[in-house]
Amino acid sequence: MNTIGSFFCLCYVGFWSNDTECVDVDECSEVYSNSSTSVSVCQPSSTCINLPGSYQCPCNSGFLLNGTDCQDVDECSDPEGAPCPDHSVCKNTIGSLLCPCLDGYEPGAEGNDTVCGDIDECLFNTTCRVDQVCTNLPGTYHCDCPGGYHEDVGACVDTDECGNSKGAEVCHPSARCWNTPGSYTCLCSQGHAGLLGIGALCVDLDECQQNNGGCHSAATCSNSAGGFQCHCASGWDTRGERGGHGDRGCVDQDECVSPSACPAHTSCRNYPGSFNCSCASNNTVCIETQTLDRGTLPRRPASRSRLFTVFLINFMLF
Repeated sequence: MNTIGSFFCLCYVGFWSNDTECVDVDECSEVYSNSSTSVSVCQPSSTCINLPGSYQCPCNSGFLLNGTDCQDVDECSDPEGAPCPDHSVCKNTIGSLLCPCLDGYEPGAEGNDTVCGDIDECLFNTTCRVDQVCTNLPGTYHCDCPGGYHEDVGACVDTDECGNSKGAEVCHPSARCWNTPGSYTCLCSQGHAGLLGIGALCVDLDECQQNNGGCHSAATCSNSAGGFQCHCASGWDTRGERGGHGDRGCVDQDECVSPSACPAHTSCRNYPGSFNCSCASNNTVCIETQTLDRGTLPRRPASRSRLFTVFLINFMLF
């Protein structure tokens, strides 16, 4: 700057003189700001950036310049969608946002803190009552009574599928409905066969496990798919045509009717399921033939194999 008879040097705005040179003024420094009030040269929500001979005040992230003011940006109102993961809600904050997970979800799923994963409430023993079944669902869960039970005044009680004439609806007309804890059983009436229903599954009912299938005491019960059969033991005849259900039973077979049941000089005596060949007390010939090296033949009901042995011995002697 020229003066009369001299001149002087004036530093540009944004610089200050140290008597030898012009040095940049750091407007962002605490020395330049009002130290008593710590007021920055920039507006709130902005950051001061020093430049040679000047400075800038760009708005912080999450803010936009509106005139001379930095105003908060509502990220949750972004028309392209909120920048939050699935199963979370966007909450705007001053200069930023939060993405808290919805109820039933938690952050950190799959090792990623920005992902909200489902909480399996059924892993906790206190989620449902001890008599309930817990079913996990996305973001929630259900506590229900197990199948065959229903809710009644805060407890799971057995559902009587056979009560109130419901048995006729769940079982075959020829079957009886038996209620069991949590289920029911359909049992065929006497003279009928069928299958046992367990839920939606039909399995074979082993009738022989209950009272020998109703077979005669002298018969053996044999189970088969969808039914059973009664087989009379040796020494018994079937009584009529039973149709494999043993409803007519077994009748003793009178072996003494056959003249060849016992050897000569012996008398035949029938027993239930068997018979015996013995000598009369006044038949000396018969008694002598019974006296063998092996001793006297037994005088008790004999099996068919023993009777055959007796017959063979007498045949050889005579």
